[in-house]
Amino acid sequence: MKSDAERLARHNVFLGTSSWKYQGWLGDLYDPARYEYRGKVAVSRFERNCLAEYAEVFKTVCVDAAYYAFPSVKYLEGLAAQVPTDFRFAFKVTDEITVRRFPNLPRFGAKAGAVNDNFLRAEAFEKEFLTPCHSIRNYVGILIFEFSRFHPSDFAHGRDFVAALDQFLGALPPGWPYGIEIRNKHWLQPEYFSCLARHNIAHVFNSWTLMPSITEQMAIIESRTNHDLIAARFLLKPGRKFEEAVKSFQPYDRTQEINEEARCAGAELIIEGMRYEGRSKTYIYVNNRLEGNALATLQAIVALIGIPYERALNILHITYIVRTTIVDNVFESSKAKPRANYCLLHGLRSVTAFAKVLTSVIQYVLCLWTVTICIRSTSIRCSGFECIANACVKVSRWMTRTILHAM
Repeated sequence: MKSDAERLARHNVFLGTSSWKYQGWLGDLYDPARYEYRGKVAVSRFERNCLAEYAEVFKTVCVDAAYYAFPSVKYLEGLAAQVPTDFRFAFKVTDEITVRRFPNLPRFGAKAGAVNDNFLRAEAFEKEFLTPCHSIRNYVGILIFEFSRFHPSDFAHGRDFVAALDQFLGALPPGWPYGIEIRNKHWLQPEYFSCLARHNIAHVFNSWTLMPSITEQMAIIESRTNHDLIAARFLLKPGRKFEEAVKSFQPYDRTQEINEEARCAGAELIIEGMRYEGRSKTYIYVNNRLEGNALATLQAIVALIGIPYERALNILHITYIVRTTIVDNVFESSKAKPRANYCLLHGLRSVTAFAKVLTSVIQYVLCLWTVTICIRSTSIRCSGFECIANACVKVSRWMTRTILHAM
């Protein structure tokens, strides 16, 4: 997984997990010997230091802990000290900014059930959350505002939430990578997406109990609200409750249920991110409670893409460089000199023509590969669809091999 994560990060596609302190990953991602004390794994030592070992493999992680309390400078700098400079954190913004009424949970103490005065208060967010983040700004990949499911007593209509959100986003300090994650599926309307696009904020695709699948969310035309930033969190299988997933999947040491739709959606997001490399960054996070083990899920997602796709994509980039940076520029300068070497001029014409044809062929291969992922992400299962998908795979692989041999 390490080489895959590094390779994709070079394409500005960052894969990681939701949190990292899971003892079920000992022996898989983590070496137990690094945390042993008197023959046993010391839990405190493990939780304090395992991020460094995590960062040896992955280039990003979603920090869920920031959702439960405003982070301190000391806490944030402690995280940054354990990772390399090319590592990126996703932080869930503290719920004191995103819940309208505090839930009736013990951790809220006297505030439980009360109206939240800091709900969508940009001043409170900047002072309590953003100011500490300045100390590790170069490590911040995305700041996610997660809005738990609202009830009619909170907002009578989705447009009321969008109006409040619009005002909040307009007051946020610019220059930070923001994302919005909502849990009310009927609010995925043009007005919501237009609001995010107006402020250049990313909609965070999320797989959760009462939300449409990420595949369905991706199918919404307006869903890419910030073309420079794409984010997705694969948390739960739609229809499954959090408590049920915890009970079924702990201690998260192995895959216990394959979610083919989620895997294919993740692969499609990676492909999309790689195709627009340099123009956007893509962050994809997987939770243990999706299939039982986030590490195995990420490996399965990457396996869906396959090496032929990436190699074809790299050659596509090379042909563009040849055409635009070298060949076309020299060709234009040669045309400006009538007495230029005749053979050189015609040679450049031939190379340009070849590069254009090769570019078109590779683009066709990439389209076939994308169609394959899309077909396999559908809930329809019939021999006809499988035949089409398999045919796309065979044709694209054959064309890729032919191109590689020709190069």
